[in-house]
Amino acid sequence: MLIEKETLPKIEENTVQNKTIEVEKLFKSLSEMPSDFYSEERVDEPPQEREVIQIRK
Repeated sequence: MLIEKETLPKIEENTVQNKTIEVEKLFKSLSEMPSDFYSEERVDEPPQEREVIQIRK
């Protein structure tokens, strides 16, 4: 009886390293943002009621 061996898709060796570098660059750019960048005040409003549309059959 032959057993078929499952072949996994080829993964590039540097994929994880490249993703790590991208994340590091993102964090670095975020850390260099001016301190007042996030200072916008937000006022949350209650959700608006939707109009109910009745469909006649």
